Amino acid sequence: MGCLLRTCLILVAGPLFPLADGSGQDAYPVGLRAQYATNRGRHADGLELYQVAYHLAKAASIADLQYLFLNNIGACQLALYRYKEAAQTLLKVRNLANARHNDALLASADGNLAAVYAQADDISVAEVYARESIDAYTRSHTLVQRPRALITLGDILSRQKRYVEGERAYLSAIEEATGFHDWPAILTAWLHYGRVLLDDGRLKDADRSFDIEFWQRLGPEAIFKAAWELVEHA
Repeated sequence: MGCLLRTCLILVAGPLFPLADGSGQDAYPVGLRAQYATNRGRHADGLELYQVAYHLAKAASIADLQYLFLNNIGACQLALYRYKEAAQTLLKVRNLANARHNDALLASADGNLAAVYAQADDISVAEVYARESIDAYTRSHTLVQRPRALITLGDILSRQKRYVEGERAYLSAIEEATGFHDWPAILTAWLHYGRVLLDDGRLKDADRSFDIEFWQRLGPEAIFKAAWELVEHA
């Protein structure tokens, strides 16, 4: 983690404009700078950098980087509430992923599309994309990402007051994320699950008994790691 952070800091401190020599070798470091910006919540900066990285990768005909950066462009547009643009970008990614039979990329695009349509209050379409994202992650064997797709599905089901189905999605996400030690996903799933219990009248305000047993079972080391992840992602 420390080495990666130092690398990103060096990249951010470097020149704003890439070399653009046509080789595409500068596309990846620009993409890292974009990732660093978005991880710090600077989505407008990240969007600009991902667009530069995408055009560099496209000029050099590096297909995998093109699709990756285009997907991240859509995610940044979503974070900036530019839903129409995000949907257009992500549908383009989806078509490219289908053409290349790339289920991992398809799953990511579908997950982002689910979030776009959920934010636009088109819940039925959002549910379709959320379920397709889960199925695509399963086909691609990229199971480490499935918990986040399950959380998205749980959120969508809960908005429809389908609390029992939402609860199942959250609990599945927690179980799978625990196997991968994905502490941010575990924390997110528990928090969203608690909100469902509260909305469904099965939990009193500020009652944390629903997840205390889980954290006690994992032990103090897991609690510390989860808390540290929360600090790092704050």
